[in-house]
Amino acid sequence: DSVNWLNTLSLDNGHSLRLGLDYLNDKVRSSNDFAVSNRDNKAAFIQHGYQGERFGTELGVRHDDNQQFGSENTFNGALSYQVNADNKLILSYAEGFRVPTFADLYWPLDSWGYQGNPNLNPEKSRSYELQWRSQLTATTELEASLYRTDFRDLIVYVSDPTTRIGTMDNVDNARVNGFEATLKQQLFGWHGELGLSIIDPRNRGTGNVLPNRAKRTLTFNLDRQFGAFGVGATFAAASNSYADGANNTELPGYGVLDLRANWQ
Repeated sequence: DSVNWLNTLSLDNGHSLRLGLDYLNDKVRSSNDFAVSNRDNKAAFIQHGYQGERFGTELGVRHDDNQQFGSENTFNGALSYQVNADNKLILSYAEGFRVPTFADLYWPLDSWGYQGNPNLNPEKSRSYELQWRSQLTATTELEASLYRTDFRDLIVYVSDPTTRIGTMDNVDNARVNGFEATLKQQLFGWHGELGLSIIDPRNRGTGNVLPNRAKRTLTFNLDRQFGAFGVGATFAAASNSYADGANNTELPGYGVLDLRANWQ
């Protein structure tokens, strides 16, 4: 159960202020016996924004008070520059704080060979990103970004090769370097979107690739509305990855095709 409050204040000369409160009560109802089955998370945040003729800024801070894992402050900031009417550059920094789920922590050993790990620590991250947004034509948009995310106590799935029992564990230090690009195109009433992601996810202690993370993914969306009816499809392809942190078991790449329709 959650309650959220957000207040946006429009100030003079391009300045704005966003204030908010978050409350989350996490509760488990299960036939299994969980060591902890109820916890609260209270949070407050404030963010200042400025948008001038060419430059824009954002600066924010958030405070979380988790009943199980204590308090944490996270910060974010961004600087944007409007190169011209069609091109914009954004440099940003953000911190993250993620607590393990009840299933990550306390799930009892099941027939699938999975068991929770009650010794997990919360995951913390710092991300740096440079993004370019461009309106190439009246019907074509391009977004591209380079980023790096550093993790402490990254929460990952691991499996014991001897017992075949899987669980969640923390990676002390990890990082992900990445490039992402998205091309959006309107053509004859169709809306197309092509996305590419190339990442290098590493355990900084061992140098191995992080498990269950494909280095290359490609997605393609195509949608069109015919009056009250709409149709669409998404194709996603992912390269090979590793099932374990030691990189001994390789998982093949795969592709998924989704079809959808809607009626208003």
